[in-house]
Amino acid sequence: MSEKLIETLEKYSNAIVAFLILQSVAFSITYGTSAHFACVLRYERSLAWGLMVHFLLVAGSGCFALERISKIMLRNAKDEDIQFIRLAWWARIVAIFLFVGMVVVLIAVYGLGHPITDYAQCIKVG
Repeated sequence: MSEKLIETLEKYSNAIVAFLILQSVAFSITYGTSAHFACVLRYERSLAWGLMVHFLLVAGSGCFALERISKIMLRNAKDEDIQFIRLAWWARIVAIFLFVGMVVVLIAVYGLGHPITDYAQCIKVG
């Protein structure tokens, strides 16, 4: 039973990390390839702040879920698997912070760095 549980929890952990990484990559690609979207973020600063808060909350909730899953896995794991589970947990957390951090820095530097005060500039771009 415990092997099946650990295998299932491992899949859930991987799905959480994959979702966060794909969401970050998709946002970065959209931001980098859509000049109009980038311009709107610079014009609507509240949208930029909202997206930063969104990414941080999603990352935080993902890390919390991974922490809870890891505790369950550690309780049900064999002694020889405990070190691997801890290492895998840290690797997932680092991956989340790298990819979500990339998006937050991208928004902070480019979305909030040079505000646009006239929406007509965005219309020209798009």
